[in-house]
Amino acid sequence: MLEGHLPKTIDPRKLAKQHVSLKGGWPVADLEQVANYLTNPEGEVEVDLAFTQDAEGHFVISGQLVAQVQMTCQRCLEPVTLGVTVEVLLAVVWSDESGKQLPDYLDPIVVADEHLSLARLIDEELILNLPIVPAHEDPICQPQMEWLDPDAVDDSTISEQPKNPFAVLASLKKSKT
Repeated sequence: MLEGHLPKTIDPRKLAKQHVSLKGGWPVADLEQVANYLTNPEGEVEVDLAFTQDAEGHFVISGQLVAQVQMTCQRCLEPVTLGVTVEVLLAVVWSDESGKQLPDYLDPIVVADEHLSLARLIDEELILNLPIVPAHEDPICQPQMEWLDPDAVDDSTISEQPKNPFAVLASLKKSKT
């Protein structure tokens, strides 16, 4: 097991043949795609991955990614800190075609050459597990937009009778006759 500083690139097939485990932290700020969804890219992703080869000969990456991320709450538009836990179960394949032949319980990750960017793997797995609509827990969060609050309507701006947009046409018709 390798703990602590994680390598930038790995050879997942070689690691699987040697039954290596990687454990350590990865800075969230170094994850380009995930950082685009966050209000604050601080913190680390706890990485715990095992590389093995199963009975059918598939090179398997399994483990867990855990992170605390800060996103924008879609109710109140304030920052919200959310825990994201990702269960990883991937099979390393050479192409999309070979990925289609995997058993249903394995998701493919295409590694055309020998090396895989560990940041890419973490980035893609976290993005797939970020909430689509991040929000605070219900009792905490209240919408801050006035248009959502029916009591916030200013009655002085509402006229009794709406103006008829065709009134001008009616007056023109009367003047011609």
